[in-house]
Formats: sequence, structure tokens, C-alpha cells
Amino acid sequence: MIKNIEIIKYNNGFLEKTFDNVAEESKINIFVNGSHYISLLCSNSELTELCTGFLFSEGVISSFKDIKNIEVSCNNNIFISLDESINFFPEKHRIIVSGCSKGSIDEALMEQDNFYFPDSEPFYKISDILNYMKDLNSHSEIFKKTGGTHCCVLYSKNKKIISEDIGRHNALDKIIGKSLILDFKPSESILLLTGRVSSEILLKSAKFGVRIIISRSAPTDFSVKTALGINMTLAGFARGNKMNIYSGADRLINA
Repeated sequence: MIKNIEIIKYNNGFLEKTFDNVAEESKINIFVNGSHYISLLCSNSELTELCTGFLFSEGVISSFKDIKNIEVSCNNNIFISLDESINFFPEKHRIIVSGCSKGSIDEALMEQDNFYFPDSEPFYKISDILNYMKDLNSHSEIFKKTGGTHCCVLYSKNKKIISEDIGRHNALDKIIGKSLILDFKPSESILLLTGRVSSEILLKSAKFGVRIIISRSAPTDFSVKTALGINMTLAGFARGNKMNIYSGADRLINA
């Protein structure tokens, strides 16, 4: 997860040899029903959760029960067997997204007509959300030591699910995978992120059932347009005692 490497640091006109912590990046190879499906660059942790969430986001599975077996080998090969009832089409059309690892998203997810959230719960106090964001920072253990990861937390009234990864898409997929494994329903929860909210991050969250996304960073214009189109609550720059609300403000209580 963390490597300590020798570096040369420039400081105020001086160069010196020293050591610094960097986030470890690993390549994993995912095999589905015996065939190579995709390779991902990620933090080498929670690989079962990552693969589960990734397959859900890709539209391959709809629940953890769709997976018969997951085997994680010592050389970062992950072998997944799907239930016989699953129609697996590895050549489905996918759209290349803006993630650092040239990720993709199931083309069907880009159709906003697949989602529309009613004007209903959950409702959250803005003061509570800002406190949650401060708590989010405390969970970014690898980031504190390296500055090189993203963190996601899924909050509900009685549960908190946390994941961290070098990639923001991976961190979200780990959250989704953990929730599927635990059979945790996200509809009454709020998702907190440290990274930029692009359209694919928002659509992954919507497909999973999350209605409120709050980020420490910024959204893109297309994610804002998408959030408005599906009646999803989206806020960014949630830092200190401030945040910008881009859509779905009715779910946020000014208290």
C-alpha cells in the first residue's frame, strides 16, 4: 500500500537526499468465466470488493449472489465464476471515460431515462454533512502519508462503509462491492468523496441507488446536467463550513 523511496528534495535553494512515502500502484488482471476481461491499476487491497463493485458498475452482475466464486491469486490475478443464470457478454459497448486509467462505463448507463429519483428521503442536515466531511478526512490514512489516494465513505444512520484507493473510480467500486457483499441498501445513505465528480462517477452512484453525493472537490458540467436530469443531489467544494449545491437542494436541510 505504501512504499518508502529515496528522493532528492529541493527546498529553498538547496538539494538534499532524503526518503519519502508514495502510494503503491498495482496491476490486477480480472478473469471472468475463464477469459481475461480487463486489467486495472489500483491499490492492492480489498480486491474482492473492487472486482465485485466493478462488475456491478459494468452491468455484468446485479447482486453478489450472481458470483459463484472469486479467487485472488498471489500474483494479482482474480478469477471470477458467474452463476449459470447470468448472460455474460464481454464485448458489450462501453464508453471510454475520463479516469486516469482509461476506464470505461456500460453504454446503457449513459441513458438518463434509466434513472429518476423521486422527491423523497433521505434528507440530511447541512451541518451534519460538513461534520461527515471532516470525518472523511480522518479516514484517509494512506493519503495522510502519501498524498496519493482518494477516499469514499458511504454513511447511513447506523452504518459507515469506507474505502481508499489510488483511483477515485476504484474507491467507489470498492464501496459498491462492500455494500453488495454486506447486502447493504444505499437508498437512505449519503456518499462522500474526496475526488472530482465526473459523469461516470455520478452514474455509477445512481445505478447503485445513491441519491446524495457530496465531494470535497468539483463536479464537471456534464455531471451537474446529469444530476439535474435524474433529480439527484450533488454538492461540491464541501470544506470547512462551506459547500456548493448544484442540484437536489431540497434534500439538504439548512440546519
